[in-house]
Amino acid sequence: MALPTTADATQFLSSAQDIPVMDGLVEDNARTVTYDSPQGRIVESVSHLQGVDEQKVRAYYLEALPAFGWSFLRSGEFVRQNEILRMDFVEEGSEKYFRIFIEPR
Repeated sequence: MALPTTADATQFLSSAQDIPVMDGLVEDNARTVTYDSPQGRIVESVSHLQGVDEQKVRAYYLEALPAFGWSFLRSGEFVRQNEILRMDFVEEGSEKYFRIFIEPR
């Protein structure tokens, strides 16, 4: 799954300007949580899966995140310097969501 070729075409999370948003995901800013602590930032971003397959989302971020300095740790987890990023999927009723959570290591 290719990343956009120009920086202008890439959308980023409103709460984490260094994390791209895959086409087809719609960030739910009302559910976004950010907090800066002496140990580092804490970010929770929730996006609607609008007909996007979970496996495609996983594949996109597996390819995209290393370009932004993140290293694959294990399924659904990446690390970068003093941060860890976790991704998961949740269902609430008939709605499906993709969640990214960043916290200090």
